[in-house]
Amino acid sequence: MDLAESLAALEPYGLIPVPIGHVAPHTERYSGPIVRPAHKSSMCSCPLRVNAMLLDYSKFVGGCTSKWIRAGSIAFGLDSYCTVRVAFSSLHDGIAVLGANRRATVVRHVAEVMRHVLRIDTALGIEVEILRESPWVHMGLGSTPALQCAVASALNNLLGAPIPSHQMRAVLLNNYAEEIPDDSNRVLRVQAMGAGAAIALDGGGMIVLAGSAIPVARMSIPQTHAFVIALPPGAGIETSVDALYKDVSSYPYLDHYSEDLRNAVAYDVLYRLLPAMTLQDLRTIGQVIQEHRLSDRQIARYFGRYPSCRDGIATLKNLLTTGLAEIGSITSTGPALFVLTREPEEAQIAFADIGWNHVRVRANNNGLLTTSLD
Repeated sequence: MDLAESLAALEPYGLIPVPIGHVAPHTERYSGPIVRPAHKSSMCSCPLRVNAMLLDYSKFVGGCTSKWIRAGSIAFGLDSYCTVRVAFSSLHDGIAVLGANRRATVVRHVAEVMRHVLRIDTALGIEVEILRESPWVHMGLGSTPALQCAVASALNNLLGAPIPSHQMRAVLLNNYAEEIPDDSNRVLRVQAMGAGAAIALDGGGMIVLAGSAIPVARMSIPQTHAFVIALPPGAGIETSVDALYKDVSSYPYLDHYSEDLRNAVAYDVLYRLLPAMTLQDLRTIGQVIQEHRLSDRQIARYFGRYPSCRDGIATLKNLLTTGLAEIGSITSTGPALFVLTREPEEAQIAFADIGWNHVRVRANNNGLLTTSLD
């Protein structure tokens, strides 16, 4: 299927191309007095994340932003970052992307949206330098939300942070987009549940989102533990459009499946997972995630999407069953898997034995980091 056919297949689900800088309806604009640059430039590092599970899949496949942001999720911050530096320029009036630019359209899009939201003079140029980009793109590790949040937060900080984190989170969710291959003028509007933005803006660690992507609970991850991220051989070769096209094939199943699941998820989150977060009981947290995210029906869907990943799931489940890892799951729609463990070396060996790529990453318990350069 060529690109045009893939885009046409995505449209019924609300996944549509929009011009770079298109501002979604109901995006709240800064309403205070016009602000002048508070700094010469601003640098922001936003953490990646793993998204362990959604709370209501029927919202994820709902086909409109107002439903997507109500899906809810459970996510964890990673000590791995996207870093950008932004500055204003009087030499041009557009968006200049410096450094690595394979995701330049995504950067230009969020910069133009923030120009509108922050009421930045259209005659003023914006320079965005990508200092550090995630090597893991379209693998379920939140590279896109981290990059978009870094650009938006750096611009906000450049003006003295006139909009608060809750408004920033809403702006990013409503205007979330991915690049379209070989298209320098449009981006693809796609689902966003808010996990990446919440991890960055609300302090990292483990976060539970509900409602309109509102964080309802947060817990720091013990420094005695580390994440091991596992990736199947050949992961990362898909474009965003290819990946999304494969995802939508399971949407009817997810919509039906969520009818049976969401009440049970809500009960277990309220009566098991949230108390476990208060007690820092990682094993109970892991059990709730495993029961709902690694059920036979969910795994069947994952195998349909990634048929070569059976060994990875078997290894993940074995690490959980034997107690070598307290928490583990598929992250987002995959293909990456992750575990949180006291024994990261053992987990790395287990994934290496099946030929999977792997990396050890500490938790991020602080969220994003902004630096003003005067």
